[in-house]
Amino acid sequence: MAKTSTLPKGKLRGADLRRIVLEHLPMLDETATANLDFSRLPTKAGDMVISCDPIIGIPPDYYGFSAVHVSGADIAVAGVKPRYLELGVYYPPDYSVEWLDKNMRELGEEAKRLGIKIIGGHTGGYDGLTLPLISSTCIGIVQNRLLSPSKVKPNDRLVISGPVTQEMAIFLSFVEPNRMEKLLGARKVVELRNGTRNLTIIEPALAAADAGARAMHDVAEGGTSLALKEMSEASRLGIKLDYAKVPWSKEGLLAMQEYGADPLSTSSFGSILVAAPEENVSKIVNALQEFGRPASEVGHFFKGKGVIVKKDEKESDLEVKDDIYGQFTKKL
Repeated sequence: MAKTSTLPKGKLRGADLRRIVLEHLPMLDETATANLDFSRLPTKAGDMVISCDPIIGIPPDYYGFSAVHVSGADIAVAGVKPRYLELGVYYPPDYSVEWLDKNMRELGEEAKRLGIKIIGGHTGGYDGLTLPLISSTCIGIVQNRLLSPSKVKPNDRLVISGPVTQEMAIFLSFVEPNRMEKLLGARKVVELRNGTRNLTIIEPALAAADAGARAMHDVAEGGTSLALKEMSEASRLGIKLDYAKVPWSKEGLLAMQEYGADPLSTSSFGSILVAAPEENVSKIVNALQEFGRPASEVGHFFKGKGVIVKKDEKESDLEVKDDIYGQFTKKL
């Protein structure tokens, strides 16, 4: 009997995505993947910018918040204000009413604060689920400005907004509290848990767009290394990164050292890669810092391919390693 192939954990990407999924589908825009975080639908009112994300594998109290901010972030990095959400809310039969009430309450509060309207969706409990799942589709409409990696030029600068690896430190504070308390202290673990809602990038990304960014990419599953690789491929340019200039999370770096993980390959939602002309860098950094985000110029784009990392005065090709996030999701 032939061996059955299995799909990898996490987001399907690259050649596997194209071979197993996209080649079978009548795609409207075959260049859509070049936009990295969103799809585009031209309309008479302007470009409709759309992103769909699953909310799962996170602490249960943050589903509602994340349903707004994860897909909303994908719209914001296009330089577009999120306007609408379509939601699918699914959970195991006999799941807690309090969970649904709490998360829908917070989802509504965040949507109202950001001026996002809910179009509709579907809600229900189904066999086969062991954890809740929210499918969040966010939509924005833009008439002129649409940021894209295709607009990046050689010698444009790369800015990163952090703190990079902070998301993973927060996540570990929930799933590995005892080990993290020994590493950082109980007070810091509580502080990390309470900082989950600081990971939103919607408003900082829109501010960076206003300050003159050409393109942005959020740093989520797969970490900074995968985001850099995707940005390089989508822009068809090489990237040179200075590791020491990255605005790291102190707690995140300590946690990555403790767990033997690569900080560059660690999930870091809340961080943004920004490509911009040199003359706009200071405005972009200031705009991001006004939201309390550490941000700095960390490299540049060049004619060529791939990502080069300068670390300890040595340069080497970027190595995308496994993100440790997937090792701990079963603990939720």
